Amino acid sequence: MRLGADPDQLDRLARSFGEAAARVRESARRVAAAQDKVLGPGGAQRGAYRLLGETLPPLRGLADRLNERAEDLRRRARFQRVASTPYPGVVTVHESHAGDGRWLGRVGPPDAATVVVLVPGVGTHLGHRRRLGREAVRLSEHLTAQHPDHPVTVYAWLGYDAPDSLLASVDRRPADDGARTLGTDLRQLQAQGAERVVLVGHSYGALVAARAVAAGTEVDDLVLLGAPGLGVDDPSSLQLRPGGAVWSALEDDDPIAWVARTGVLHGPNPAVVARPLPTAARGHSRYLYDQVLLDALGEVVVDRRS
Repeated sequence: MRLGADPDQLDRLARSFGEAAARVRESARRVAAAQDKVLGPGGAQRGAYRLLGETLPPLRGLADRLNERAEDLRRRARFQRVASTPYPGVVTVHESHAGDGRWLGRVGPPDAATVVVLVPGVGTHLGHRRRLGREAVRLSEHLTAQHPDHPVTVYAWLGYDAPDSLLASVDRRPADDGARTLGTDLRQLQAQGAERVVLVGHSYGALVAARAVAAGTEVDDLVLLGAPGLGVDDPSSLQLRPGGAVWSALEDDDPIAWVARTGVLHGPNPAVVARPLPTAARGHSRYLYDQVLLDALGEVVVDRRS
């Protein structure tokens, strides 16, 4: 995904182009001032006068082009904010209609040192942006209330074609495809300043997240919610940064938990090999609405849960 579509980043780029234009314009002003001081009939002086005069039009043209680029970036940022807000408080970082749709939404500043990335599961497509945004906002608000001294940005990530049904989720190939894209996007976030990354996958999204980590994507903690399995056959392949851990939350009456317990389709039961997170809600779709789980998840995010 092109993280450069983020309107806040577009504004920063616009400021950079505007500052560059100002510097070039100041250089042109100094050249013009120096040109006025070159007097006298000498050949060397006339040559210097002519050389200085020849630099002025390119400098002024460059300043104009930089200004035009800055204004174009500002217009794009304004359009992005107005046209693609799926839920109040959510900024659309990227959107495309490839496959079932791709979308990356952000709640919080683009430069937070700690980020949480939410990966959804079966049946999710671009039409669910509002729900994904609402879940990201809910988690962000909970984290802010619980840990006001620890700024966190929450990303809702839909970067793969999720299986359309539970039957289709038997196939691991969508998880492999999604894992490759997720790894690329996480590395971009880290390159932009994310120092601590907590990856949270729900249902089939937990498989995507786990396979991204197994493929070498570095994260600090991996959280699996309602996962149909660990996502990999060998738990040791989930290598996290020092001090990190794999966490799992599985509701007792979640039907997907029954699949996980068999250990047949998608690797070992995460409830056995991962650290447990407490839950109180019921069913498969309520994890991010479970206050008990959100409290525990908040401690994982700020690295205060052992």
